[in-house]
Amino acid sequence: MACGCGKDTCGCAAPQEILLQDEHGQVHTFFVSDRLTVGDRQYVLAVSLEEEERYALLKVVRGADGQERLTNIPDEAEWNELQQALLQMAR
Repeated sequence: MACGCGKDTCGCAAPQEILLQDEHGQVHTFFVSDRLTVGDRQYVLAVSLEEEERYALLKVVRGADGQERLTNIPDEAEWNELQQALLQMAR
């Protein structure tokens, strides 16, 4: 994923904005607040720019083209593992 300024390796640390679609088809703007690794998987925490206390936790996957993509986490076991890891980090 590129920096928020659009360059891959600029180092300016501009927040990366992403667009996420909700269950009603509405698009909302979020910024990537943090990246974390649990086991061999990577995730991003995205925070809404439109509403307070609206967050998204997304899995980072690498496509066949080598580009990183963000996906939902449909697997309940993975969610449970991620939840436990986040609770451990909070302590």
